Amino acid sequence: MLAKRILTASILAAGLIAAILLLPTGAFAGLVAFFVLLGAREWADLSGCSTAGMVGYVALVAALAAGVILAEPAPAAVAAVGAAWWLGVLGLVIAYPRGAGLWRHPAGRAAGLVALIPAWFSLVHLHGTTDGPWWVLALMFLIWGADTGAYFAGRALGRHRLAPSVSPGKTWEGAIGGLALALLAGTAVAMAAGLAIPTGFSLVAAVTVAASVVGDLGESLLKRAADRKDSGTLFPGHGGVLDRVDSLLAATPVFVLGLEVVA
Repeated sequence: MLAKRILTASILAAGLIAAILLLPTGAFAGLVAFFVLLGAREWADLSGCSTAGMVGYVALVAALAAGVILAEPAPAAVAAVGAAWWLGVLGLVIAYPRGAGLWRHPAGRAAGLVALIPAWFSLVHLHGTTDGPWWVLALMFLIWGADTGAYFAGRALGRHRLAPSVSPGKTWEGAIGGLALALLAGTAVAMAAGLAIPTGFSLVAAVTVAASVVGDLGESLLKRAADRKDSGTLFPGHGGVLDRVDSLLAATPVFVLGLEVVA
């Protein structure tokens, strides 16, 4: 199983890095939108939609995403909406199991709109800025570093559970190890790319990593409500789209908003 996970992760990472660095922003937006819609289908399924409901939900996400692009809102405002939602998810994680039923309620389906669309818009916006592809790559290495560091530090040192009722495998030691590796990896990419790193970047990166953990825990709440281990079966050894992008959904608007603030 571990070998399958590593192989799948390597293929996905290589393809994503190539897409980030080689595709123009319009094509990148379309590619990301494709996976966002797959994620929307999974969210609808986990939140209790019927087959027809899942089709309608995906269509609604597509329509709203197109509407956001056409409306040309302030990127910071869209990112703030997304960041605020994930702050609310942190409250749900802390309060669990209170509020667990919300995920299978229409409110849970509405939450998917706020989770998916601001993240997609923020990622596309970031890609289209000056040196945008490299900033996106730095964000990805923050998330990958956090995930990898948390896994190995948690296995080696993990003693104190981070959120035992939501995700028993996560520990505070793993989270700290993930933060350390994430800061090293993200900063290394930014420096290697010659990016103009703003004062306060380390703080933005740290808060982004914290948000990525909340994203992971938030998806765990959604899956617990649906009594599922994975959000889907698209990626061998890794589950579905939401299983792969849960951290990214939360981290992206926080990262973009943070860069807007410290720029």
